[in-house]
Amino acid sequence: MLNGYILLFFLGGSLASFFVLVGQRTRNGQSIVLPKSHCSVCKHELSWYELVPVFSFLFLRGNCLFCFSTIPRQSMCWEVVSGLLFILLYCLLESLSLFIGLNVLWFISVIVINYKI
Repeated sequence: MLNGYILLFFLGGSLASFFVLVGQRTRNGQSIVLPKSHCSVCKHELSWYELVPVFSFLFLRGNCLFCFSTIPRQSMCWEVVSGLLFILLYCLLESLSLFIGLNVLWFISVIVINYKI
């Protein structure tokens, strides 16, 4: 069962990371597909291991691997909160459609908030 919770946490965190990107890039008039995720300072394209929610932030100590610029803590906070929310809603709700619906509303909120910030 613990493996299932870990999977839910990473799924929620990954979706949060993507939807934060959607909000930020939409605000800036950029494509949400290209370019790939990159450091906002040195533009280095991130490798797969630099995209793992929460753990990549901790492993890199909150800095870019190449230019050592600070990665915004806000990104990690969204990933942690969304991962925990995924687990919480999964445990509390018996209806899959309600679980999906509430998560869709949450991620729409993530996009809107990051569009406004």
